[in-house]
This record gives sequence, C-alpha cells and structure tokens, in this order.
Amino acid sequence: MTILVTRPEQESQALCDALNQSGHPAISHPLITIHPGNELSQLPRLFSSLNDGDFIIAVSQHAVEYTQKYLKQLQLEWKQGVNYIAVGQKSAQHLKKYISDPVHYPTHSDSEHLLALPVLQNATGKKSHYSSRKWRTRSDLSSSERSQCGCDILRGLPTSSHRI
Repeated sequence: MTILVTRPEQESQALCDALNQSGHPAISHPLITIHPGNELSQLPRLFSSLNDGDFIIAVSQHAVEYTQKYLKQLQLEWKQGVNYIAVGQKSAQHLKKYISDPVHYPTHSDSEHLLALPVLQNATGKKSHYSSRKWRTRSDLSSSERSQCGCDILRGLPTSSHRI
C-alpha cells in the first residue's frame, strides 16, 4: 500500500522521506498552497492599535512564520504587553521562538477549548487580532462563541492564505 501525502508542499516532502525511510511507500501530492496574504502591509497598523492586555491569536505556524519574516524585513518586533494565544501547540512553539511573553494555548486545538482558556475569561473590553487566512469579525462567531468571548475581535492579521 502506498500513502498519498496531501500536506502543504513545505511539509509534504519531509513526511514522505520519513515514511519511505521507515519502509512505508509514500508519494507527495500537496493539495494546499500556503503563502503570505495580500494585506500583510497592514500588520504594523494593526499591532499599533492594540493596547496592553489586548490579544494576538495565532491560528497556524505558517501565519506566525510569515508574520515574523515580514516584521524582520521592516526591522520591527512583535508587539509587547499583549496576551499571545495560539490555537494549538505547534503554533505556540513557533510563536515562542520570537517572543519572550508567555504563549497560551488549549490542550485541544479547537475553538471551544481556546475560548475556555483562563486568560480569555476576563476579555471584556479588550481587542483581539488574530493571524489567519481571512478577515473575521466578532459577528462571524456563533452566538455561543460571542457570549464566551467578551473581547472585540477587530480584524485578523492577514498573514497567510490557503488555497486548494
């Protein structure tokens, strides 16, 4: 049996190599391309609009890496004094490479566990930007997500686009 690996190109070949070396034939066939978003130039303005205690939520390792690359090009640093949250452990690990602040992430990578994080329990009146592949506002959340998250989700950091 041959394994078809459909991960993004950046990850696909390494996984295929490991599978092949362990005796499991694998073929790389990426179905998703990940690249920086067109609105990345808005990042400095979005960062500057955040106050101490507001939130930056990273939803993918790719968004973190594209953000870091862009900030480095501009000779800028990640925002200090905000709460950093990652949707999963891998995104948190990537984010932690670039910031000294704590990175909060749920034990399970889903919105319910993310919204249950203790750091989000006092979010009323706070702003949040998240690194994602599309724009999203608080009105895009389900009613239960809106009631759990008292923060004002202004706009996403447009740092990563995914296409099939």
